[in-house]
Amino acid sequence: MMQPEVKDFMRFFYSRAVECVLDKQGRILIPPSLREYAGLNKEIVLIGMFNKVEVWDNKKWIDREAKIPQKLGKISETLSNLGL
Repeated sequence: MMQPEVKDFMRFFYSRAVECVLDKQGRILIPPSLREYAGLNKEIVLIGMFNKVEVWDNKKWIDREAKIPQKLGKISETLSNLGL
């Protein structure tokens, strides 16, 4: 967290955060600006990430998920370098 590049990334990432309210049916209303930024269309998927949830456009997730097996060697190496 002390590296300037990491701080810049964190500032960029969190500066777009907004509070999302629930509607009367208990649904999370994602603001149009975030839906546009994330490319969310009609169908979305929720992906669990430890203690977080990611919201993905369904088609983008299918495309991304299909590429993961090709990257398992690199992912394994990266995790190993992190001691995981």
